[in-house]
Amino acid sequence: MKLINNKKGMELQTALVVLVIFGVVLILLIFLYKTLLVGASKEMDISKCQSSLLLTKSVSEKVKSVSCSAPAINPFTIDCPRTFFSVKEDKVLRNGKDVTSKYNNKCPTGANTCLQQNVVASEMEVCWNIFFNGEQPVLQQMEINEWKFFKQKDHITTCVICSEITVDKDTGDFLNYLKTKPSKSGVSYYDKLAKNPRAWCDDKIAQKATTCWDGMRQAIDTSVWGWAVWDRPVLDYTLKPGKYAVVFVRRGLSACEAESNDKKGDEYLTNTVQLIPADKVSAYCNSVMS
Repeated sequence: MKLINNKKGMELQTALVVLVIFGVVLILLIFLYKTLLVGASKEMDISKCQSSLLLTKSVSEKVKSVSCSAPAINPFTIDCPRTFFSVKEDKVLRNGKDVTSKYNNKCPTGANTCLQQNVVASEMEVCWNIFFNGEQPVLQQMEINEWKFFKQKDHITTCVICSEITVDKDTGDFLNYLKTKPSKSGVSYYDKLAKNPRAWCDDKIAQKATTCWDGMRQAIDTSVWGWAVWDRPVLDYTLKPGKYAVVFVRRGLSACEAESNDKKGDEYLTNTVQLIPADKVSAYCNSVMS
């Protein structure tokens, strides 16, 4: 009788061990599934966005506006979904899902300011990658050919918001973080965003502010008929509690002008990604694609 009871006890223990192992494996599988699903979903969004950008670029190169006073033809819709982030109390939510583990590996425990800087910098790099690191002339269907007094169309900005990020801490100088922390490319975030020699950049902006990225951040622009263009808000890159937009900015170059890489020095086109307080996007951008 005692042997039977011992045998039953051993069988019960074995069954419990199997159940525990099964439970652990199941939890790991669910975690991996969710992680891969989030990653795959984001990669799919990026692929769809880039495909729509290149498709429109291809068509726009063959079909130009009838005149400079007419809007450019818009045969396709740009399919670039906006991503929403919230960084609060050491937790990162992406479109409502917890993705903290993806960003906290670079930050010591409890360093919330580091966490939100990491999220913002990473999203700026992602946005820059999506728009081909500034090397392609895109958004032709958003050309603005209207005439404005004391302002040429070549100074007008068209924007796409890649992501909106809400933060709850005052981190102070975010520019220093961009200049000192490495991006996924190995170089600093600043070098990644500001120093790509193949990115479209109006030389006149770069001459006044070292790089086109700095020039667009400082709202430095070339003059029109002797009048300086100073109508964009200055971006000081200090992170304070609130909502920010990571924005791809295309400045200049109308549909009536050439868009060839070998004519960069003669054109106004400048591509950049900027971090703009959400309440200043409409003041900074002449047009925003949604």
